[in-house]
Amino acid sequence: MLYPNNGNRLVLSKLKTVPLLLILAFLSFFSVTACKATSNIKVVQVEVVKKVDDVPYKDRADYDKKYDRFRARSGYGYYYVEKTVLLDPENKIDNDMQNVHSAQQKKCQEVYNLIRKGPLSKKMNERMQVKSAGEISTPDLTVYLVNDSPVSDYKAFWPHAGSDRIVFGANSLLTGRVPPIDETLVHELTHHIDNTNSPFPGYGLPPKEGHYGNEIYETEDVAFVEGIAEYYQLLENPNSFSEPDEYRRVKEVREAFSAGKTYNFYKKSELSSEELWKNEKINALLLYELSKNGKEKAEGIDNIFYATNDGGDRTLKSFLTAYLDTYPEDANVVAEAIKKYIGEDQVIEVFSEQQNEQAELLKEKQEELKKFQAELESLRQKKEDRSIWNYILTFKWIYDPLSNDISDLEDKIKEYNKEIADLKRKIEIYDGEIAIAKGGRSQGVYNENTDNFSLNTEKSSASINDPDLITTSVGEEGSGDQPTGQGKATVNSSEW
Repeated sequence: MLYPNNGNRLVLSKLKTVPLLLILAFLSFFSVTACKATSNIKVVQVEVVKKVDDVPYKDRADYDKKYDRFRARSGYGYYYVEKTVLLDPENKIDNDMQNVHSAQQKKCQEVYNLIRKGPLSKKMNERMQVKSAGEISTPDLTVYLVNDSPVSDYKAFWPHAGSDRIVFGANSLLTGRVPPIDETLVHELTHHIDNTNSPFPGYGLPPKEGHYGNEIYETEDVAFVEGIAEYYQLLENPNSFSEPDEYRRVKEVREAFSAGKTYNFYKKSELSSEELWKNEKINALLLYELSKNGKEKAEGIDNIFYATNDGGDRTLKSFLTAYLDTYPEDANVVAEAIKKYIGEDQVIEVFSEQQNEQAELLKEKQEELKKFQAELESLRQKKEDRSIWNYILTFKWIYDPLSNDISDLEDKIKEYNKEIADLKRKIEIYDGEIAIAKGGRSQGVYNENTDNFSLNTEKSSASINDPDLITTSVGEEGSGDQPTGQGKATVNSSEW
């Protein structure tokens, strides 16, 4: 203890010790904060001994005493392993990898060095500290570097993420089929942070649920889960991938696999625009387009990702809804990205739905505003009718609840008028994008200084002056080793 405690009373011998205490408190806080910034990423080296299924049942008790059981990817079972903690800032463990001789160990060391130091290490730690919607903290993370040299199938420890882990298998990294390690790290870290409620199973292709960049998933939320991870991969390397040349429908592949038949590949032009929302690469490329051209660039995508990361359902459409609500001035950027990667008909649909939602909200706000205005008028009348003697004798000149209520209502009405003006502005912006998609001549111009949006285009029939306005909606990459147009119900292409 720095100072003795007599009778629960802190004894300070001299006044000049107070500044010292403050300095020590500050340094203590700073050191704890600095430690916390890296304390929730731990790195563990794993040496595979044997697959659990390959050990006779009678010998498993002995193996369980000597080794840990470690879960491989879905469909590949458990393995007996030896573990060594390499990096645990919480407990001040930070060891260099020792006895790095084999190709597998060198790959593990490469991953370790990226996590342990350098720009990517800092970026990972910063992302781990950001809280999501509802002040949800990101769970602590353990990165397992698996020397799986005894394992014949490199896909058993293909890079993957879980609620508390990221796993890197050295054999998969040695194949050259995994994207660069820095891209893979940010991809899997995004999966760890992501709280989207996506459906499992129904993820990827048989026989062991590997997934590929050219798939059309059965649901949009799975495409978003992979798409947002691949978006962060694109931030590391904009040339990481492009749109697939051909696509395959997951549902058809599953049915073909069950029946032992072939399935088809499709050109983009052969798919409906609705199906394109269900592809991970298109999700990623569209988000990347917003990060390049949006007002807030990549920070805008970050803000919406964490703001909507509340554990509920999430798709690219719902993400764009939140994005437009926050950055309505980026409406044209969003419209152009949808048009480029999905189709102009979807611009009309997305913005019509957005406009409808804002119009419903506008109607509700206007109705509430009328009630507040009527209530304010009533209170003002009561105040006016009150006699001067009542005012003096009841000490209202000292404290007047009626005046306070009037002031509170006036503030609320100001707030509602501002919200209504903002809703009208958004509706007009969306109306402009709908008009453009329907064949309008030019986009509207939003003046940030005057907070006005002027349209220089043929407008749709909706008008923001109508409080009842409700518009109507109008209607891994590559295709594997199979020839164009048809494939067998086996999977050979590069997976993520």
